[in-house]
Amino acid sequence: MELSLEEKKRKRLEKLALWKKKKEKEEQEKNVKNSQIEEPPIKKVKGFAIKKHNQPARQIKRNAKGLRLFTDQGEESELKKKTPLLVNGIQNSKKGSNHDKEPETDLDSLLDELKSNPHKLVTKNQKTQNVIIEETQEDDASFYDSQDDAQALLETLKNKNKKVIKFIEPSTEPFEKQFYTEPESISSLPETDVQAIRAIHNIKIRGKHIQRPITEWCQLALPQQFMSVIEDLKYEAPTPIQSEALPNLMSGKDLIGIAKTGSGKTLAFLLPMFRQIISQPDPESGEGPIGVILTPTRELALQIFKECKPFMKSLNLKGICVYGGASISQQISDIKKRVHFAVCTPGRLIDLLTANSGRVTNLSRTSYLVLDEADRMFDMGFEPQVMKIIPNTRPDRQTLVFSATFPPKMEALAKKVLNNPLEVIVGEKSVVADTITQKVFVIDPQERFSKLLELLGTFKSKDPTGKVLVFVERQDSADVLLTNLLKRGYNAQSLHGGKEQMDRDFIIQDFKTGNSDILVATSVAARGLDVKRLNLVINYDSPNHMEDYVHRVGRTGRAGSTGEAVTFLTAKDYRAAYDVSRALKVSKQLVPDNVQAVANVFIEQLKTGSAKRGSGYGGKGLEKLQEERELKRQLEKTTYGDEVATADPKKENTHGATATPPPLDQPVEEFKVVFGSEPSGNGTTQFHATIEINDLPQQVRWTMTNRVNISDIIEASNASITSKGRFYPTGKAPSEGEDPKLYLLIEADSEASVNKAVSLFKGKMIEALLQETKDKSKGRYTIT
Repeated sequence: MELSLEEKKRKRLEKLALWKKKKEKEEQEKNVKNSQIEEPPIKKVKGFAIKKHNQPARQIKRNAKGLRLFTDQGEESELKKKTPLLVNGIQNSKKGSNHDKEPETDLDSLLDELKSNPHKLVTKNQKTQNVIIEETQEDDASFYDSQDDAQALLETLKNKNKKVIKFIEPSTEPFEKQFYTEPESISSLPETDVQAIRAIHNIKIRGKHIQRPITEWCQLALPQQFMSVIEDLKYEAPTPIQSEALPNLMSGKDLIGIAKTGSGKTLAFLLPMFRQIISQPDPESGEGPIGVILTPTRELALQIFKECKPFMKSLNLKGICVYGGASISQQISDIKKRVHFAVCTPGRLIDLLTANSGRVTNLSRTSYLVLDEADRMFDMGFEPQVMKIIPNTRPDRQTLVFSATFPPKMEALAKKVLNNPLEVIVGEKSVVADTITQKVFVIDPQERFSKLLELLGTFKSKDPTGKVLVFVERQDSADVLLTNLLKRGYNAQSLHGGKEQMDRDFIIQDFKTGNSDILVATSVAARGLDVKRLNLVINYDSPNHMEDYVHRVGRTGRAGSTGEAVTFLTAKDYRAAYDVSRALKVSKQLVPDNVQAVANVFIEQLKTGSAKRGSGYGGKGLEKLQEERELKRQLEKTTYGDEVATADPKKENTHGATATPPPLDQPVEEFKVVFGSEPSGNGTTQFHATIEINDLPQQVRWTMTNRVNISDIIEASNASITSKGRFYPTGKAPSEGEDPKLYLLIEADSEASVNKAVSLFKGKMIEALLQETKDKSKGRYTIT
């Protein structure tokens, strides 16, 4: 006789009550006998479950739907808290085709499992795996309750910077890259006319099978959906970089594109990407994007994604913008759905590719790869991440590298990932747009603020609604200058890396919409910031190098509009004056006599060998902090290494890699905290410290500059951290006027925050040194 539903529920409740009594009795017996069973008791698991999920109701609905049958609130609540973590792998039973039999519920499975094996609990490894699956990279510390769990967390975090992307065999489905056929209006042009077009725009192009430049959008023969968007956006004619790049990209070629900021590089790589995407089958859920655009900063990623949106709507495409600082849970949810393309920062893309053991997404269908602002990306230390991402894409992909500058080292690196690329250079490799009027003043540092107020007053009287971007070198300088401007009644805000990502997004949005019209920023805003009516850029602190200058002033005068750039130099800014004077000459603008006089000092230093030209990007230097720099160098020598250089080679371990490393006997000293020299706010003092990392072992240096590690330390210490200077090989020291050795700058409003950040960095350094010693079996130090 078949039991009624109520009778079945009653039977199950009786079973549960008996099981609970039996369990309590067993626990009492274990306590009396001092049982050695290591599994935590039920109540411990209960607390763990609440901490792990932090939202038990939603998790229970997903993991134990059978519990909805209960009517007794106390019993239901108790079981809800215990069920998800007690059972190893129990899922909802699949309903069979036999309708005469009631399907077995999760509760039935639970009771049978507990009856046969009452101590079958989830192991630590299984716990960690569950955490990764459900809430990847959220607040890991909140998931753990016991010392064992905390130890497991430490082991997990220690290996975060060793992420390995699971290799998925790339798709072999053929895809179309050739969409361009040269129209008769172009092919009929005499070669002299083609050369004249390139000469007018100062275009240089190298490579094989080069297409002629286009002069009108219709010559690309794009589908109507493209043309309607181009017309709506009022793009009248292709810019020089677009006219050269687009026909070659539509022909399927790899390309290196170099052009000044605001020249239309973004549209030059977006149109071929969208054209290629719509020619391929839509990706299935979990297959990953067809197009991937890598950028160095969050701001640039958001700017590019904004330019994609009109085409996404017209072409019915789905894209995603992923970057650090935003919720990775939401990004995982979005990218697991069908997406045609992704705009990413390299670090966050690796997070997504390695999440849940590589089951979230992959790049097996990626046939179009763009490295935008590639020089800055590699200079910021993203080369290992980029080189880790690229092998996971299709080997027959189309690869593009775009930038406003292109140092020789970057050029060599880019050619490693490109296949017989064309190189298109519009203008000089580091040139300011001719729509920007450049002014340079050599003034005393104490007079800069007065000059700034004078410039702002003159500008606002002529253009009341115009926007102003003021660049400074340091984060504390940005906040101090902001305070002084607010006291004078200006509607200003500050933007730097020490602010939370959400705050940075709101600040940029306010600046774009006109809620604030003056933005004081560090170079974090120098890339990708495209704001209408930004008509004045002021370099309150001199730029680090010529490329930095080009990108700073390139925030104005974009898309053909005019702008003005003003730079402040001091009489001792020899190198900066040299770089700025070069930029002025390349842009065919007059170099003031006093600027040239300061630059000549650096030229003389070059002749005598006391200074050398820099290459690529580097820090501003510490000329005003020479004493502190020497102190750091001495600390570095004492900590790591004159002892290494002078060690007696006869005493070294020569027993091979398997021998036990010799004891470590050199103590690691404390880093010194250097007080800031400028007041901040209401008479309080800013604090900062510098840690020189140039001469550390390579693996240790990577650990100290790892983005995940730095982000964790910023969050824990409430300090801002910036990598400065440039790398010098062992035995080579910077000459006078050169950038300092690679170092970390730590800034905060309190000495305690600086000390905490320094302490955390010391811990990272010690871990990395120990790992280095273990790997090479050549340890020589003792960590005390």
